[in-house]
Amino acid sequence: ILLSAKKLIAWNTKFDLHMTYNVGMEKLIKHPGLTDAMIYARLANPAIPTDKGGPDLSLKPYSVKHIDSDAKSYEKAVAMAKRELAIKRNNKLKEMGVKIGELNTFLKDKINTADDLPSEIRDILLDTSYNPDNYENIPWNVLKQYAAFDAIFTIENYLRDLPIVEKRDQIRIAEREEQLIPILWNMELILLKCMRMQ
Repeated sequence: ILLSAKKLIAWNTKFDLHMTYNVGMEKLIKHPGLTDAMIYARLANPAIPTDKGGPDLSLKPYSVKHIDSDAKSYEKAVAMAKRELAIKRNNKLKEMGVKIGELNTFLKDKINTADDLPSEIRDILLDTSYNPDNYENIPWNVLKQYAAFDAIFTIENYLRDLPIVEKRDQIRIAEREEQLIPILWNMELILLKCMRMQ
């Protein structure tokens, strides 16, 4: 379905390309209609940094400003589900006498890893069923809404910004940036490979 589409639109497209590449969908990188709605958001707004009053180009804040004042609610529902998983995991650790604050301080130090912990603590930390960052643990109805509205906000922002970019005569700049997406994606991939080899 994706390969047959004339246009593939994402927000921070390189991130999505890395995810799809990791699950064997490397053909998307060569898609001729690949774009990033963030390119159009950037070109449709004044070139002012966020700290000087410029727009926040993250999907949710940008969508709150231009599309739906309630755009962050779906992300909040996911965050709540993740928090509940973390609480469940932490309660299990507390039952074993683990002080969560001390554990977090220990793990914040990049020198330390879960491998440095006793096996019973490590097993709980590495148990995927307790991992709040594993989206398989998020209830499907929550995740479905979150993903669907991310797609809707991305498309609506793109459709909002496209005429502004055209009016500003910035389409050729957008097209040049679109051509750079696979090149920059590949640079990131190679860098990651180099870092893994060290």
